[in-house]
Amino acid sequence: MQVRWKKLLPQIVFWLAAEISLNFLGLDDMADYTEFLNLIYTYEQVNSKFKSEDLNFYVNSP
Repeated sequence: MQVRWKKLLPQIVFWLAAEISLNFLGLDDMADYTEFLNLIYTYEQVNSKFKSEDLNFYVNSP
């Protein structure tokens, strides 16, 4: 497997610079918290859909 250093290195440098900049501004924690809230919201949607489908299966089964 060959690593494409000419493409990988600038992406790593950009990501690192963005992380440092956002951390100094205090926005990195807010972005992490937003991702956490979105994960909880997605989990709740999937969980409620699964429960309703599960309930319909048992109610409508012969």
